[in-house]
Amino acid sequence: MSEPSGGGCLESLAAFFMSVVALFSFVGDGAFPAPQPEAEFVPVLVVELVPAEDEYSADELALAADIVGTRLDALGLLREVEVVDGDTIQVVLGADASVQDVSEAITGVGYLELVNFSSIDERTLLDAFVGQAIITTGQVDTFGEPLAADAIPNPDTGEPFATVLTNEGLASAAALEDEFGNWIVEFEFTEA
Repeated sequence: MSEPSGGGCLESLAAFFMSVVALFSFVGDGAFPAPQPEAEFVPVLVVELVPAEDEYSADELALAADIVGTRLDALGLLREVEVVDGDTIQVVLGADASVQDVSEAITGVGYLELVNFSSIDERTLLDAFVGQAIITTGQVDTFGEPLAADAIPNPDTGEPFATVLTNEGLASAAALEDEFGNWIVEFEFTEA
């Protein structure tokens, strides 16, 4: 899944990772300072992300919060994410969350992979892959296994789809419009 690229605070999520604060919270009816007898004390990790840039829109901040939430939810760490006071992203995680794992998930570069679908010749069959996780040679080579438990192989061969290019071969990629108003992706390759 690709993430939208944009200006402002979304240029780099690394700019958001400014402070980490560990807190404890009550779960249940949330009465504070004295919890109700049925309330369970559950330790949590609260991360506050403050934009490093002075100018950003509320939409950019909300989109950044969505991206951070999606990344941490995929790792099974997320309890809650929200924008507070219009200038801070507050992320609530389980106490077992590693600060290093959280930092890497928030600031890391996404995994980009271009895959060869040339053996899939029927358009209706190709449409069946929209939104479906697939097994690729790049995933197996890089991670040792598919990225999703329900990923499917190439139906023609029963093998993983062939990876043509991953982000390791790219210096940058940008979504642009061509002279006809169609979306294109411009790639700048590494010199390797």
